[in-house]
Amino acid sequence: VSVTRRPTASAAVPPTTMTNGSVNGGAATTRAIGLYGTGDMTRVSFTSTSFQGGSTSAAASRSSGVFLESCSGSPDFVTTTTFGGSSIGSVAGTTRTAFEAEGATCSPRLSGGRHMGCEVGVMCIGVACRTASPCTILNATIVGATGSGYHIFGVRCLTGGCASLAGNDVRAGTMSTTSSGPEGIGLEIDGASPAVDDNRVVGPNGGTAAMVGRYYGVYLRTTRSLLTNNVIEAGALAALVQAVRYDLTTMGPALIEPTFHSNTIDYAACTACGARTGIAAAAGAGGMPSPSGVFRNNIVRHTAAGGITMPVRELDTMADLRIFENNDLYDPTSGGVYVDEGTTTLNITQVNTTIGPGNIDLTCQLNATWHIPVTSPCRNAGTATGAPDHDFDADGRPRETFYDI
Repeated sequence: VSVTRRPTASAAVPPTTMTNGSVNGGAATTRAIGLYGTGDMTRVSFTSTSFQGGSTSAAASRSSGVFLESCSGSPDFVTTTTFGGSSIGSVAGTTRTAFEAEGATCSPRLSGGRHMGCEVGVMCIGVACRTASPCTILNATIVGATGSGYHIFGVRCLTGGCASLAGNDVRAGTMSTTSSGPEGIGLEIDGASPAVDDNRVVGPNGGTAAMVGRYYGVYLRTTRSLLTNNVIEAGALAALVQAVRYDLTTMGPALIEPTFHSNTIDYAACTACGARTGIAAAAGAGGMPSPSGVFRNNIVRHTAAGGITMPVRELDTMADLRIFENNDLYDPTSGGVYVDEGTTTLNITQVNTTIGPGNIDLTCQLNATWHIPVTSPCRNAGTATGAPDHDFDADGRPRETFYDI
């Protein structure tokens, strides 16, 4: 299906709707798209409709369930299902994307539904918004690879793409075994600054993979994103995984930095899987960045005993976080809670003296739904500075006199 509308002479643009439909891009050689949209998409909406990209047979081919290119307006996708497509046989360099949009005037709204990059493929992407496309993504289920892929992403917000994500379940999916630059990322924010609130984000899963790759729950670079009330999990991949990875840039903190406030960040044990980390900060290549990144009232915890683990790691000498206050760093097996300058392991007293105040290293006693009981040491232990006015249940904060971690 191709939607290409031109502006009308009348003030009111007539609606275009599709409900309970099913669209399949079919078989192609290099490009297969279920729905292609461009031009004026004001008052265009799709409800409970399925879009599938189809299958391609050539190397470096692409397929998309939905592809919006330089559209204008805010088309609505309500409880839709999108699927990137599949390969015919073994095809190198293929990319499958369930839903993608680009262009500053193209501001689609996804509400609910399920969006799957691919079952099996080379690069599998659930949702990608790039080139300043201000997508709004609400209450959706998004998976990069439901079977296995070498490069898998739940959501990618690139070069100014994405306006906000709220209430979503975002997962990288399942990794294939590969030794060629593997990537598995739940949410990638690179050169974009969406608001990210009340999502569950899970990194890659899989039994085996190359030990070293880009394996993250959330990846951040060159961003002013505010991330609040999210549950972020490293995933269950048998490899070196970081639940949150922040690559600092050479631009100073007054110009650009992310803010993490009131999130839960989980990582689990994995024997012989390399180091597992809750928050990892890296200076990156090409310069000496100023300290940047704001982290307050977060729970960072090791959810099971064993393995080589650490709540927070500065991966090199220039990877300094600017503000680190009132976080809970719980890891009873790590022998410390914070690796400073890439080499020095600090206990909680040293963290509060040299990194930032108000941090604790006790279990918050979270239950299976990430709520704390009245006996939790994280109760009333947070800071009000920069705190959101609600929690992930949409209840007002603070709940009592002080803010919780």
